[in-house]
Amino acid sequence: MKRLTFLMALLLLSIGTMVKAQDYSVNNPTGTKKNTNRAVPSIKLNSPKFGEQTATTGNSGRNLYDDLTTTVFKAYAGETLTATFTYSDSWMNGYVYIDLDNDGFTAGVNSSTHAPTGDLMTYSFYSGNDDNDSSGYNSAGTACNTDATRKVTNPPTFTCPTTPGFHRMRYKLDWNSIDPKGDTNPANETFVNNSGSIIDVTLYIYPNGDTAPSHLNNISYFRIKNGDYSSTNRKDYLCSDYSYIKSKHSFLKDSDNPSTNDFMWKLTVDGSGKWHLVSGQGFPLMLKDGTTYGNGLTYSAPNYSYSTTDLYKIYFTEAINGTQDQNVTGGNASHPGLTTWTDATTGNANDPSNFWFFQPVIEEGTAATGAFYTVSITKSVESLEISNARITKTATSELAFNGGFFYCTTTPTASDFTATDVDNATSTIVVDETAKTITVTYSEAAVYITDTEIAEAQALLALAGKVGYPSLTSNAYSTFNTFVSSLSTSTTTVAAYTAAVNAFKTATDITLPEDGKAYKIKCQAPEWSAYVKYGEVGTAGQITLVGSTTADTHETTFICHEISAGNYLFVDNAGRYLKWVCDQDTRVYDATGANATTYNSTYNVLSLARASVVASNGGRISSDVKDTDFFGRIEIKGTRADGTTQSYLNMRHKD
Repeated sequence: MKRLTFLMALLLLSIGTMVKAQDYSVNNPTGTKKNTNRAVPSIKLNSPKFGEQTATTGNSGRNLYDDLTTTVFKAYAGETLTATFTYSDSWMNGYVYIDLDNDGFTAGVNSSTHAPTGDLMTYSFYSGNDDNDSSGYNSAGTACNTDATRKVTNPPTFTCPTTPGFHRMRYKLDWNSIDPKGDTNPANETFVNNSGSIIDVTLYIYPNGDTAPSHLNNISYFRIKNGDYSSTNRKDYLCSDYSYIKSKHSFLKDSDNPSTNDFMWKLTVDGSGKWHLVSGQGFPLMLKDGTTYGNGLTYSAPNYSYSTTDLYKIYFTEAINGTQDQNVTGGNASHPGLTTWTDATTGNANDPSNFWFFQPVIEEGTAATGAFYTVSITKSVESLEISNARITKTATSELAFNGGFFYCTTTPTASDFTATDVDNATSTIVVDETAKTITVTYSEAAVYITDTEIAEAQALLALAGKVGYPSLTSNAYSTFNTFVSSLSTSTTTVAAYTAAVNAFKTATDITLPEDGKAYKIKCQAPEWSAYVKYGEVGTAGQITLVGSTTADTHETTFICHEISAGNYLFVDNAGRYLKWVCDQDTRVYDATGANATTYNSTYNVLSLARASVVASNGGRISSDVKDTDFFGRIEIKGTRADGTTQSYLNMRHKD
């Protein structure tokens, strides 16, 4: 077959050979084998993690070249791979290349170890001289100087490179040549004359544990499964459920194949390496207690691992935890909320509740079947209230607030979405396919106020100066007074009117009680109200605050004494001081009321300020009234029995 030039072979074996190619071309790419017997029906790649993968060639394997790059083989960085040719005819040699830098194939052989260099991964035989095949080596460095060792097609196993991502992979059946395009030396009958085969596929390399975190940063979109998902009744996938949005929690939900954006999370990494997660609905990762991980999460690389089923297992230094039966406000047992570590001291990385599997929404190693479109919700004028505005994907009922996203498997259009109605506004939806954005813009509608609304504004203004309402010296009063004075002589839109009213009603500079005046103190919930009446001893022996829907005379009247700005005494007709004093757990203090008339500056001085919402589970405001209008309401704060802890007077729907 090939001329045996022994001396030349010895000379060439002592030097390294490098053949460079800057493209993926091959010799005679559209040709058919001259020898009808030398067919290669298929090629295979065996990965310990992904098993045996096969690509079938065209024309019954008789093409000189097959472009099968739509076929994707998968491998894991660092594992041992086996590449094989389905071939059983007269002897030919096999060569495998992976273009790691994506600039065309290069090939070389180390002159001392005979190890492949460049993009050549493995070869079954190479003499170092295309004109002499009497003896040589394979890529494992084994000497091949007999027919049994020279006439071998399938090359030795090789180690998968560590460069993650997609790469072009080439299988070449040829005779004693490492040229990626096929042997062109006419003296040894050439690649074409010998009826060789070149088959290109795509290889996807999954990263190993050391490189995974930075690699995941580039993937961006994930479904996230708790490590304890195999437990009995475990609800496995992390979900942002708008059904419970007022509770502001993330959940674990039971779903075998979550496909909507409430199960999708976008990962971003800040300059310090912290990981931040936002759901497709536009809500950040939140714990059961409503805490938002605004400072981000730090992955712990030593506890990072990989599995073919769940892909990337990650444990966080500030670990979130998915313990079972952690119910949330408004939720139920099938939607346990996230908490911090079960073991807050050690943060046990081996506890399945403390680690998470990150599964790319677009599976790695496959051609992308869709794209992610970021949602931007904006307004043309500042006066519009769009904080609750969202957009819905009509076909699936998925929704997203500002900052959320949709995963679309086909190119979306504006007609695929619906924006929520906003008072006094019109909306426009624009899909930018290049930027992959869906923008909703709200513009002010030309709706003007009526005489009724003018009268309502005048009634609001008349409240200024009363206790709990904006003071007559406040900027809010001055601004609103000017606005109301102009209503009868100017044309005002509803949006401008709403903005002016909201600014007045949310003012914090309010009128407080005056020294020496008498007051009644009323608690108003949505469906009931009560006046504070001090001095009755409850059946359990504790002094309670009780009331009725109609004010009594002296029993619900308190004289105000101003101690300092915002701090007051309130004394009833019997000389008893209104105070917040009790034990946190038993709520029992001064059971006989004997000390009610004894002045104590620690307990009797109460602080007053404009009421506001601070917690969904009560806090300053009872949960009965947490979603109501606080215009005109005042908070009353006093000191507990320990003499230091301060709490708010919170009138509840009981006793």
